[in-house]
Amino acid sequence: DTKIYACGMPVGLYLHTDGIMIIDYAGFESIDGNKVTPLKNKVKKGDCIVKVNGKKVDSKQEVIDLVEKSNGETIEKVKPVKNKNGIYKIGLWVRDDTQGLGTITFVTSNGIFGALGHGISDLDTGDMVTSFSGNLYYANIWGIKKGKIGEPGGFCGSIDYNEENKVGTITKNCETGLFGNVDLKKIDVEKFKEVSVAKTDEVKCGKAKIIIYKD
Repeated sequence: DTKIYACGMPVGLYLHTDGIMIIDYAGFESIDGNKVTPLKNKVKKGDCIVKVNGKKVDSKQEVIDLVEKSNGETIEKVKPVKNKNGIYKIGLWVRDDTQGLGTITFVTSNGIFGALGHGISDLDTGDMVTSFSGNLYYANIWGIKKGKIGEPGGFCGSIDYNEENKVGTITKNCETGLFGNVDLKKIDVEKFKEVSVAKTDEVKCGKAKIIIYKD
């Protein structure tokens, strides 16, 4: 008889991508006034950069630095070009993290959590964000946007991404949600209701209860 604490607690989410996600390529003006697009048709949305010339990269700033210090030498089959300001560029939009607000669905007595009930996809590419790490933070919720047909609602709030506000770590982002571990000292599970988890073949049509978190 598996038991969990049903939560609904709002939290801030910070998810690191597995590699540097490519959002799109773009053209820019070179130092000689021409419009150039070095990566046109060489990459596609959703691709991830994990290494540059054999060097592992963990942030978009690392990629920017390697390109700017290239002196125009070819990097992974693309030749950086000086822009109108004399800085080497390759014309690439990238992202190395995803942030937002959500709710913790459940917490177990040993600190395992599930959140959202769906995976996080990239806003620009629509692809599931490939990630194996991230953090949960306390969230300051100051409003709720009401949902309507064709437009889901959501929280309005802010998040302080500091160690003091950190309440847990994310270890998995998949189609059924975010999963990881929380600090039970920071989330008082005793104020939540402990319920039994039903097996798939036990689920049937009938009345349901909505449990609302109240701080």
